[in-house]
Amino acid sequence: MDKASLQNLLKRLCKVMWEANITNPITYVTQISYVLFLKMLEEMDAEQMEFEVPPSGGKKPAKTGTPNARQRSPIFTKVKIARDTVDFGKLRWSVLTSDPDNVRMLETLRTLLPKLAVHPALSPAARALFEDSAIVIPDGATLRKAVDTLKDVHLLSEDADVKGDLFEILVNDLGSQKKAAQFRTPRHLIRVIVEMVNPQIGETVCDSAGGTGGFAIAAYEHILLANSSPEFVREVPAPYGLPVKRGMGDRLKPSQWKFLQSGTIHIFEADKDIIRMAAMNAVLHGFDQSPIVRRDSIGGGEDKWDEVQFDCILENPPFSGAAQSPKRSLRVEKGEKYVLFLAAAIRSLRPGGRAGIVLPTGILFGDTSAHVEVKKRLLAECDLHAVVTLPSVLGVK
Repeated sequence: MDKASLQNLLKRLCKVMWEANITNPITYVTQISYVLFLKMLEEMDAEQMEFEVPPSGGKKPAKTGTPNARQRSPIFTKVKIARDTVDFGKLRWSVLTSDPDNVRMLETLRTLLPKLAVHPALSPAARALFEDSAIVIPDGATLRKAVDTLKDVHLLSEDADVKGDLFEILVNDLGSQKKAAQFRTPRHLIRVIVEMVNPQIGETVCDSAGGTGGFAIAAYEHILLANSSPEFVREVPAPYGLPVKRGMGDRLKPSQWKFLQSGTIHIFEADKDIIRMAAMNAVLHGFDQSPIVRRDSIGGGEDKWDEVQFDCILENPPFSGAAQSPKRSLRVEKGEKYVLFLAAAIRSLRPGGRAGIVLPTGILFGDTSAHVEVKKRLLAECDLHAVVTLPSVLGVK
């Protein structure tokens, strides 16, 4: 499936939502994400069964070309959750979509989908995708149109870059929306910053204003590329038109793979809708065992993450607004959000660590007590390498 085919597929899905009066971009992208991911879950389940060890003890051939592949427990089975037994078999794509009763199909989806948030066989990122989820598709006929659009598409067989592009195209649709301007960062800008910070295998990376996961994806792919043999490096067109190099990470040891997938990337995001998109991106790109946490990085009470320091911080915090009740560990009583995010970065950066942060030029010239205090800390506690001025037309996350 090429980019044009992806775009056509997503246009058809978006049209189904628009015709059902689901016109808020974040809402219809979220609903489409649920449907897409549910289909992928069955494909993942089937793939796992194909490569698991047979009951007789004989060995099936190892799956090639996916050094990050791991064993998964079956998803669409009866699962004991608290005191109840939930039959997720009804949610299996082939079972759900074969129900001739559109109303019953929609009710099954509405009832069972939110329970995937506590499914023990799903990765942390997959569970985050379904946390506080709700199906707002208004009727069974609309759901039928959506699932019929995907009837002949096998998502898991597509190249990882294609699946990544699929969601990138969805997120690009949000990029032109005013509401989405707070979390959208141009991907070529992200890549430049990541290359400057240069995260390494074995290091931890954090974006405390994670948005849809753009910095996390770039950091993950940067590490993979740096640990790939030349014959496993390829150049592919990115969604914004410029070519990028991608690697398989074939030089990574098993322990390094495990750490890259589960201990390297950390995404914090307060918005429940946006963190779902970050979770979807994590699943599509292969780091879905990583901590993807819904939390306010600068406001409210302290939590365990306020005590953790990271080797690399990569982020584009919101430029507008003031935080309510800034965290005490920031040592700033009040201030604009971007100032507080800088204070949080200084606090959370490990000695010898590196950070690349997108900030408004006001950080250089602001004269409030918060601006002055945080700039003092920046110069006293950090080694400031460069301040790069960017054109004002560039968007933010």
